[in-house]
Formats: sequence, structure tokens, C-alpha cells
Amino acid sequence: MMLLLAINTTALGYKRKISKHYPLVGRLLQDATVTTLIGVFAGVILSVLGQSATLTTIGEGYQTLFMIVLLPPIIFERYLS
Repeated sequence: MMLLLAINTTALGYKRKISKHYPLVGRLLQDATVTTLIGVFAGVILSVLGQSATLTTIGEGYQTLFMIVLLPPIIFERYLS
């Protein structure tokens, strides 16, 4: 998990560095796209290596995080502003 966070941070840093020299890259390749691609590649690598139990555990953890921490502010944003 920490490895994915480190890879994500490094990739976003390189993307921002490249986009300073090539503004078109910054417009076409957004931060959310880079993060999503890293997640997809990590999932494919774990599937190929046969770590399906790890994928299930990670998926269940994210479901819980989303339902308890991230979803309520989205639902109640109208009432909080």
C-alpha cells in the first residue's frame, strides 16, 4: 500500500515537471488519469502474480473507507455549505 503511494507521488511529480516544459502534456494528461493508470497497472500485476486474495482485501478496505469516510460529505455537501 505504501509502495503504491510512493509510486503515485513520484509519477505525479514527474508529470508536473514534464508539464512545465511541455504544457500540452499537462492539459492532456491530468493527475486523476495518472493515478487511475497506476491503480490499473497495479491491479493487473497483482492479478498476473496470482494475488487475488490481496486484491479482495484491498477492495473490501476501500469499500469500507468510501462508505464511512468519503460518502457522507458528498451526500451532505448541500447542507454543509
